[in-house]
Amino acid sequence: MERFIGTVVAVVVMVSLAIPAFAQPEVVTLAYRLRPGEAVYYQLVRTFQRATEIGTQRKADEIRTEAREALRVLEVDPSGAIVVEWLFEEFKHTSAGRTQDQIDTPLWVKLRPDGTVLEVQRGQESPENVMLALPGRPVAVGESWTWQTTRCECKTTYTYTLVRLEQSGGERVAVIRAQASGRSSTPPDLGTLPAGVSVRSAQLTVRGAGEIHWSVDRGRIVRSTEEMTVESSVEVANSEASLRLRYVIKTTERRDPLAGDPVLASATALEQLIIPGKAIGEWTLPARVGDYTTRYGTPADRGIRPGFHARLLRWEPGPGALIDPSDADAVLGLEISDRQYRTEKGLGFGSSEGAVLITYGPAPVKLDVVLPDLGAMRFLIYDDLGVAFAVNMDRAHAARGPSHAPIGAVDWTIVFAPGSAGKIFQLP
Repeated sequence: MERFIGTVVAVVVMVSLAIPAFAQPEVVTLAYRLRPGEAVYYQLVRTFQRATEIGTQRKADEIRTEAREALRVLEVDPSGAIVVEWLFEEFKHTSAGRTQDQIDTPLWVKLRPDGTVLEVQRGQESPENVMLALPGRPVAVGESWTWQTTRCECKTTYTYTLVRLEQSGGERVAVIRAQASGRSSTPPDLGTLPAGVSVRSAQLTVRGAGEIHWSVDRGRIVRSTEEMTVESSVEVANSEASLRLRYVIKTTERRDPLAGDPVLASATALEQLIIPGKAIGEWTLPARVGDYTTRYGTPADRGIRPGFHARLLRWEPGPGALIDPSDADAVLGLEISDRQYRTEKGLGFGSSEGAVLITYGPAPVKLDVVLPDLGAMRFLIYDDLGVAFAVNMDRAHAARGPSHAPIGAVDWTIVFAPGSAGKIFQLP
């Protein structure tokens, strides 16, 4: 009997060894793996098509957006939490055959490597619409996870599925399929309706699909595509008649990687070049007030602003001049807010605070002041380089029009002789 049992066990073992084991699906952890001081760039193209029907009237239009999408890592704290700045640069908006340059408002968000948003430090954009919703756990090929957000006043559920893992350019890439759906009967905001008119019925649907390529090893999006359709139908009525309003919005989006480049814009012409420590265009340092007056006429005296030691003189057009408190004829610095003037790194009016910190270094002297005519400003002062950037921190100032920078963006740039910042600013 024992011999028989031994023979059976041996046969079972041999058969088991001969049967190939079922391959276990590979499990991966999808997490952000970003380093402080790192900048990630994408080329973004987005189209927005809208068809509107009001009764028997029909109208269609299309908007196209092209931009360099920038994600800059400002900080990674000991716990691993990441502070990133996100915005569109070289932002071009085309509608009705006209293309306009726009300046985006930077978003600063703090998140965990698993994608959990801890804090929005600056900006109005919803961070969930910017950062990929990660599963927060290891996932295998074929597994899914969900995430909910609000799109066009409609609660929308995204379902993400890890479709496959592949090798690309020497790194592991997770290919993720995204599907979105939502439905609502809550009427959209139609503003103040005429007396006696009310919403009789409303229906809003959202549906979408996309694909994301995610670098498992570097922890970031490699590329992505998305198509989204929003349909709304609203019936309004009074005691005598009803009217149906319907619109369909179709959005397509494609994001492709761009190589990191410290030069953030195309080359600037010499006559519009800001050279730290030396010049703004043809206006050079060191200089005397009398020389500028001979060439450009009598300036306007703007006095000494809060946070400054140096008096400001301004010629129109041209930069302002900051005057040495101990020598009324000596020009210590120059400042310019014209968006055409930029440093060789492409920085100037409209550049984000994060772009300045990543490009010129994370530890300038920071001076926060409130100016009577402009509101709250933050000066990023690089004394050793001879350059400072005035970053707008005032919502009312940003709302005054396109000649004023958004919150978190550079409103004007100052150059001065390296080492002389203490004569210009009231440094902390």
